[in-house]
Amino acid sequence: MVDFACLNRKLVLEIDGGQHARNAKDRKRDAWLRTQGFEVKRFWNNDVLRDTNAVLDLIVMALEERPSPGALRAPPSPRRGEGKGSHPA
Repeated sequence: MVDFACLNRKLVLEIDGGQHARNAKDRKRDAWLRTQGFEVKRFWNNDVLRDTNAVLDLIVMALEERPSPGALRAPPSPRRGEGKGSHPA
């Protein structure tokens, strides 16, 4: 189980307290998640509470580095009859 996940971008966020410092189970699970294509970002509880904007900036950067699968495709082209209102007659 993870704290937060964006499955579309394969990004996992963990918000940890001191019990997670040097935790072998966490390292093993993170390694497995990486083999499945996930990026794992860990943040300390104190950082989330005291420096929320910096943590959010790091999350946004991680999301920007991992574009959604849909972003890799070109948008519909109205010139080729694709997109809204392009139903065949």
